[in-house]
Amino acid sequence: MTLLWRLVGMILVVPLIMGPWVSPSSLLFVHGAHSRLSYVVRRREREPQFDQSIATFNKEGRLLQVEYGSTASEKGSPAVVVSGRGDDTLIVAKSKEQVFQLDRDVLMVASGLLGDAQWLAGILRQYCQKFRSQYQEPPTLQDVAQYAADLGHLLTRQGGLRPLGCAVILVSTTAKENPIQIGQAGAVETDRSLLAIGKGREDIVKALSDTLASRKWNKGKHEDGTQNSAVLKATVQSMNLKDEETVVLWKIHPSSDGASNSKKSLITCLVNVDKQSCQ
Repeated sequence: MTLLWRLVGMILVVPLIMGPWVSPSSLLFVHGAHSRLSYVVRRREREPQFDQSIATFNKEGRLLQVEYGSTASEKGSPAVVVSGRGDDTLIVAKSKEQVFQLDRDVLMVASGLLGDAQWLAGILRQYCQKFRSQYQEPPTLQDVAQYAADLGHLLTRQGGLRPLGCAVILVSTTAKENPIQIGQAGAVETDRSLLAIGKGREDIVKALSDTLASRKWNKGKHEDGTQNSAVLKATVQSMNLKDEETVVLWKIHPSSDGASNSKKSLITCLVNVDKQSCQ
């Protein structure tokens, strides 16, 4: 009975005394030969937590918070930008809320968490306004892209903040610059006539690249119509839309002097296109 009461007392008292450091499940009781009952305390290794520091690598060398943001951007509605030097630039998206006007000659196409995209658009609009006020000229597409990339990288290494859950493509309404895609952690991809973001973007790029290559994109008109109609048809088909789903089309046609009345062009060229009309 004495040994039993001693065992009960240790089970009840030790967790109260050492509670801040160990839990009852981490206590290991052992019996020594010809000795009194003793106990050994073992600390359990903590499991990695979801809300760990944003700048802390896990054991595999990964920044989990950055990957969470990248996953959120890849689950958004797809958007495609197709451009050719001296030709029209086409923007195809699932909804008009995915396109933001940052400056007179700069647009932003977003996919992922639209709340994050709206916040980013507001920051970039302020940057464009300050740039005009300071230098008396509008910022170039590369200037805006560099600022957005620096901001995206800052959000991956500063405590109290989190990476953006969206991916964006910056588009110039003039014929001077190619679209620029900005991914997670400030990654920039440019000098491409075809860019896609959102769900299934890799499949869209592959399918559309094969179609554009077979139609000899950037070499005049196609056999079955203009470049715009051929590209639009291929884009809608590559997005794997359901029968009741539609997409929104923006067509940017730069003027001969390099300027573009982008706002007017965007409004007049905003149309809903369904899957049936492109078959």
